[in-house]
Amino acid sequence: MLPASGYDSTLDGPSVVAGVLLGLAKGFNGTGVWQSMNIHWHHPAPLGATLSITTRCIFAEGRARLSRCEMRDKTTGQLIVSGTHAFLNAGRAVKL
Repeated sequence: MLPASGYDSTLDGPSVVAGVLLGLAKGFNGTGVWQSMNIHWHHPAPLGATLSITTRCIFAEGRARLSRCEMRDKTTGQLIVSGTHAFLNAGRAVKL
């Protein structure tokens, strides 16, 4: 099982990538800096389990971005961890 501190770093990358990729697809700068990350632990991951991480950018307007991530046991589909990640583009939002 990952230590509690390992989940935030495991969900951080995919949640930011969702905003960046949405920005690339829609023609805006999707990068940003952390504002908050809320993580909810639902079940422990069994030792040796293969995990699947799914992330979606659920809000991107102006400089604000919000992504949702879920980590599931790939075999059973059981939800292990979920979280939301809010970040803000530090500069002026520009079209790429």
